[in-house]
Amino acid sequence: MGELSAISSQLSALQRRLWSTVLVVLIVMVGSPLLAQEAPVVAVEIQAGDWAPNRDIEGILGLEIGKPIDRRHVRQGIQVLMAAGEFSWIRCRARSGADGLSVTVELDVHPRLAVLDIDVPSALWEFRVKRWLDIEIGDPVNPGRFEVAARRIRRRIERRGYPDVTVDPYLSLDRGGHKVIATLEVRPGSRAMLAGLKIEGLSEGLDQETLMPDIKVGRKLTETAVDDLREKIERRIRLAGYWEAKVVGVERTGPAGASV
Repeated sequence: MGELSAISSQLSALQRRLWSTVLVVLIVMVGSPLLAQEAPVVAVEIQAGDWAPNRDIEGILGLEIGKPIDRRHVRQGIQVLMAAGEFSWIRCRARSGADGLSVTVELDVHPRLAVLDIDVPSALWEFRVKRWLDIEIGDPVNPGRFEVAARRIRRRIERRGYPDVTVDPYLSLDRGGHKVIATLEVRPGSRAMLAGLKIEGLSEGLDQETLMPDIKVGRKLTETAVDDLREKIERRIRLAGYWEAKVVGVERTGPAGASV
């Protein structure tokens, strides 16, 4: 856990570094020819460190030699590139010369996942979490994406009947290699089992015993099981003549949500 605490603090530093720049979408330094949108592009340079572009950056941004810059196309292209999730920011600079514009496109690439450590109670949970995580070695990673994945995993486990699950994500940045070491600590906790059922808030004339569906004590309280109980109760109330009846809420009580 000492190592995880250190990783957690490194995550905070990484968040400050990346989140402070993620909203920087477009900066264009121009001279009067570009403002007039008349000067042609004579050169385009892509700067992305060691990253080798696997797509037509110039085409996406609408930068074509011999033609003027289409600023709307550039903005739309940057939105497309940012939506792919590979970059923390993109900067486009244009320098005016005698023959036209020399354009430099700078791309700050998110660090890639180098190590993924999934800390779970069993091999079965490790298999499930890896499948739900949907992030693999070599993928671009940022704190936002990793935390969204952690929340998605927590919701999946809760739906399986584990109300006290905890999912803690940690990231550590290797600045030298521009890579990320990721740790996901998952503790499902105890599974909720059905211990009993109580119906509250009934109108006068409705008897709880009459409306009580058959229940199986010890049944796993998954999201599907709770929805099944809800539907059975609503069906019985409607059969009693209350056609618009709805169960407005389900509250679990007891250890680990052991009763409904």
